[in-house]
Amino acid sequence: MKNILLASLLLAASFPSFSQTQIPNGDFENWTAFLPCRGIDSLLNFATYDELGYYEALKYDKITYCTPKPSATKTTDKHSGTYALKLSPYFDGTEYSYSAVAAGNDVTFEGGNYVPFTGRPTKLTGWYKFIQGDADTLDFVVGAYNINTKENIFYEELIIKKGQAEYTKFEIVLHYDESIKTNPTVLVFGVGLGNYSLQEANKASAVYLDDLVFEYDVITSTHSYTAASPVNVYEANDFIVFSEEVSEITVIDQVGAQKIIQTDATKNVSSNTLNNGLYIITYKYRDAYFSKKIILE
Repeated sequence: MKNILLASLLLAASFPSFSQTQIPNGDFENWTAFLPCRGIDSLLNFATYDELGYYEALKYDKITYCTPKPSATKTTDKHSGTYALKLSPYFDGTEYSYSAVAAGNDVTFEGGNYVPFTGRPTKLTGWYKFIQGDADTLDFVVGAYNINTKENIFYEELIIKKGQAEYTKFEIVLHYDESIKTNPTVLVFGVGLGNYSLQEANKASAVYLDDLVFEYDVITSTHSYTAASPVNVYEANDFIVFSEEVSEITVIDQVGAQKIIQTDATKNVSSNTLNNGLYIITYKYRDAYFSKKIILE
C-alpha cells in the first residue's frame, strides 16, 4: 500500500509553461557490445537493423552474418553529452539499403518493438544533422498505444527531405482524439534513413541524432485554486479517497503529465497505476476548486 504525505499547496492561476522528460536513453549515451558480432554496438533500449540482420540470417538462412559496416554507431559528433547516434544505410555485404532504429529491445522485431509508457506529452523534440545522398529522406514515427483497450492514443510521422549540415532542432506535435480518455501503456518510436518505398539508400547518406525529449505543456487553469479545503484526502487500498464527493479531478505528475482525469462526481479514484513520487491533485467541491500536493511513497 502506498503511503500519502499530504501537504498544502497554494496554486496561482497557471503552472509553468512546460516540463520535459526524456525518452529512455534518448540522449544516446548508453551502449554495449553486441556479443554475437565483433565491432557492432547495441544501443540500450533500442534495436537496430544490424542486430535484425544477424537474427534474420540465423533464422532463415541458418548462418551467422555480421555486417562489416554497422549502420547504427555511437559518435562523439554530438549535440550534448558524450555521444550521439549516427545512422547510416544498412550494408548486407553487397548493397546498401534503408536502415532504421526502433525503441525497445526486441531485436528480432517480431514481438512488437516498444517500451512501457504512460504519459500524454504535447510534442517530441530532438536535434539532428542530415547528410543527404540522392533523394534519401530522414523519417520519424512516434506513437503511443494502450494494449488493454486496443486504442491508439497518438500516432505521428515526420519526413525530412532536406539535408542539414549543422545540428538542427526538430519537433513533432502530438495530436489526441478527445474522445479517448485512457492513457497509453507503451511507446512506439522509430527513425529511418533512405528511400522507404524502395528499401534503398545512398551510401553517402547519414543522420546524427541526439537529445530526444518529450515536452508537456502543463495546463493553464482558468480557475483560482486554494489549499484550504474542507475535504480530507487520504489513501486506502490503492485508492485516493475523498471524505466528500468531488468532481473534475486531475492528477498531474512532476513533469506535467496528466496521469488521471476523472470528470464525474466520486469519492475515490484508483491510484494503482501511479508510481511513487510527487503529484498535484486538483478537484472541484461545491463550485470551488481546490488543490493538494501529494507524495506517494
